[in-house]
Amino acid sequence: MPLHFYRIIIQNENRPRRLKAQSIRRSRLKPIRILLAEDEVMIAEDIQINLEHLGYRVPKIVISGEEAVESAGRLKPDIVMMDILLKGEMDGIRAAQIIRESHDIPVIYLTSYSDKKTLDRAKITEPFGYILKPFQIDTIQSAIELALYKHRMERRLSENEKRFRLFYEEAPVSYQALDASARIIEVNEAWTAMMGLDRKEALGTDFRELIDPAVRDRFEQAFQTFLSNGTIQGLEIDLISRKDARLTVHLDGRTGFGNRGKRRRMHCILHDITERKMAEQALRESEERMRHFSAYLQRVREEERTHIAREIHDELGQALTALKMDLSWLRSKGKPESDLFLRKIDAMTLLIDQTLGRVKKISTELRPGLLDDLGLDAAIEWQAEEFQARTGIRCDVRISPEDRKLDEARSTAIFRILQEALTNIIRHAEATAVSISLSRENGNAVLSVRDNGRGITRSQIENKHAFGLIGIRERAGFLGGEVFISGNRNKGTTVRVCIPAGEESPS
Repeated sequence: MPLHFYRIIIQNENRPRRLKAQSIRRSRLKPIRILLAEDEVMIAEDIQINLEHLGYRVPKIVISGEEAVESAGRLKPDIVMMDILLKGEMDGIRAAQIIRESHDIPVIYLTSYSDKKTLDRAKITEPFGYILKPFQIDTIQSAIELALYKHRMERRLSENEKRFRLFYEEAPVSYQALDASARIIEVNEAWTAMMGLDRKEALGTDFRELIDPAVRDRFEQAFQTFLSNGTIQGLEIDLISRKDARLTVHLDGRTGFGNRGKRRRMHCILHDITERKMAEQALRESEERMRHFSAYLQRVREEERTHIAREIHDELGQALTALKMDLSWLRSKGKPESDLFLRKIDAMTLLIDQTLGRVKKISTELRPGLLDDLGLDAAIEWQAEEFQARTGIRCDVRISPEDRKLDEARSTAIFRILQEALTNIIRHAEATAVSISLSRENGNAVLSVRDNGRGITRSQIENKHAFGLIGIRERAGFLGGEVFISGNRNKGTTVRVCIPAGEESPS
């Protein structure tokens, strides 16, 4: 075959002028280095001349596949232009494959072969161009520029994929992708570690099968919303791992869209909150135990106070009363002329009366007999009168009439809460008037204590050392009640306690 058949065809007589202009433009940039593999020396030199006219640089021309591989590794060119039929045992296709795999250098084939067998072999090497001889110089230039652009894009894509894969595989949170039927189509390593399943086992599995049957309906409802809205947030579900371990997760997801706006997959992030839920449960159980223990201590304290109050009232009161009777008997037996003796007996009698008063006061403060004998309403009225007499602060009481009364536990709790609220008023409020009300609202016993003092502040309400308020909350909380405390500066404080009435007994 004549040599001129392979030479570059230049059809336009103005081509050299255009090549020169292109060369000038390219001289301003770093030239592209092209390794040329062509065993026909004259053809190779002709290609080299035209490439350099275009502003490219050809650092070397090689004539064998082995030499092409060696030069590509040593020179690191930007691109390789490769003839398929070369001298030596290695042809251009094999050389291109090695260069592509070892050095990631794009390859363009320059060849006269276009048969199917050759094309199929060449495709395997993923070439960046395939130019049949004879060719025009514009064809070479376009192929080079397209190959370089494609290679840059592939590198960026590869780098992005590596970054994504690194994030995807090494992310500390579990990821899964579901199709529209909730089948798993992708998972990462964190997910497989969490669930105890390898990736092959997971793919294709219906995600519903991994959910605790008790909460599958909840997931199904949320998934249907997910399909329609495209997002899901904060769904808490229980999963069962391969080892039958129960996991609690928060699921957040967003839908990915494919062509024509069709939903392609549901991207989901699963946060394993099992330990947190266990810690929360342990904390709740601990708080529950503490509440029960606190209630037990309060009950024991009330019982002990009641016992001591009765002992003081009955034993000490009776002994003092008997002693007073004996003194009265002695006085009646004394002689009128023994004035000193009678005055001594009168003084002793007065001291006994004062002691009896103190005994009654101590006994009442420990456990008001009115609370046990006449009920909560009478005890509140008595406490208000005592408070007003002791402090001089006007105290108004409003109690809604009821046909039924609270049980002992609730009556005691409300009374003690009232006492604590009044104690806080004495210590902190600087009030001149107090209003107390007891009513029934929606099955609750509601106690309200309002003063006109300086008003409690938010920081005082939230103070962890405010043991009086803590005690009020604890007493109400154990019986399933709530406490609302509010204050307005220089306008007073309101303590409102709502406790479920519970089982009541006829008054």
